[in-house]
Amino acid sequence: MFTAGQAAKDKGNAAFKAGDFPAAIGHYSSAVTADPKNPTYPLNRAAAYLKLGKHEDAERDCSTVLTLDARNVKALFRRAQARVALQRLQDAQADLKQALVLDPPNEPAKQELKRVEESLEQQRKPRQKKQPIDVSHAPAVSASPVHPKRRRIPIEIVEAPVATSEPTAVPGNATPDDLMTPVSSRPLASTSLAGSTPTAASTVPQKTQPPATFQQAKIAREGARQRPGGGIFRADGKHTLFGAKEADKGRGTQTDEPGANASPPQELSSSPRPEAVPAPPVKPAVATVPNGASKTQTLMTLFAFTRRWERLKTAEERWALIDEIPPQALPSLFQSSLEASMLTSLLDAFRSVLQAPSEDALATQERVRMYMQHLVRVRRFGTIVLLMSAEERALVRAVWELADTEGAEAGARRAWGIS
Repeated sequence: MFTAGQAAKDKGNAAFKAGDFPAAIGHYSSAVTADPKNPTYPLNRAAAYLKLGKHEDAERDCSTVLTLDARNVKALFRRAQARVALQRLQDAQADLKQALVLDPPNEPAKQELKRVEESLEQQRKPRQKKQPIDVSHAPAVSASPVHPKRRRIPIEIVEAPVATSEPTAVPGNATPDDLMTPVSSRPLASTSLAGSTPTAASTVPQKTQPPATFQQAKIAREGARQRPGGGIFRADGKHTLFGAKEADKGRGTQTDEPGANASPPQELSSSPRPEAVPAPPVKPAVATVPNGASKTQTLMTLFAFTRRWERLKTAEERWALIDEIPPQALPSLFQSSLEASMLTSLLDAFRSVLQAPSEDALATQERVRMYMQHLVRVRRFGTIVLLMSAEERALVRAVWELADTEGAEAGARRAWGIS
């Protein structure tokens, strides 16, 4: 007869063969629950426990099997394996000997018993005590420190050949003091992109007067900075390059270096440089409320709204605060931080303003309906509605009956948990 326990056992065997031992344990547990008297199910579960290293659970299942069937050789062998892992070698030895009594030609049991007995023999051997070191005949330590031996390694100095050059002609009217003046040994060429000829420049730095004011020091410091130039590079080779000082001109920075403020961009092509188009002025966003008044929409955080809300005590003041916020801004205002207490206080304010006599009652009803519809779009709103108490649901129903007297908003009512 094919039972539920047998079906769970087959699923466990399939999972065991696939190597999914946790799933196999789950199926075997279902089989044990369906038929607790069948020793096969806990025996198979013990094998899965051994694969996962849960030796205590495997030992418990094998003991259960031996309670149901005392001559089960597999249960004795697997319990011995679990006890070996738990370092209970004598109990494991007893289980293996009992298994060999029931099944003498069982070769795996013989090999496991041999390993257990060898381990027990190793435990019975006395450990060799370490012999103490005799320090009475230790060599005497000399008072003078022993220096390591040093070796002398010859070092050969190799000098590079000195390049000879012809002596430079000295003018006839030169004095010995003039010969000590540092001069440039080669011309410094300032090559431009337009192909100008190189000019000689002296490398002797010129002495400059220290700045007299902080403004002059700042200008000198800004001028000493090296700023990379830039340009527009084209595939046809007609590039437009700008000097490093062009950026200073854009910022209005003046430097003391000659020609620093008068370096125009070097045009290699006749293409004009595009001019920047000024961006149009940004107008503030205006939210139009249903009563026709125009209000500038200001950004309000949930923290600021909560603080202002808690300071207000009357329903009229709280309604005035809510009326500053467009209904479509409620999801972005609350996001996922809408609390049940805040939602209840909002509903109280809605009910109070709807019950109060007003000349513009229809506009107020329409405004409240829009708030109720957009509150549904706040995240976690469904969870809050599910956890509402009976009094809170009665408050929701009262607000909808006052705001939607004709019952036109059936979909929004269902979202609030009422019909």
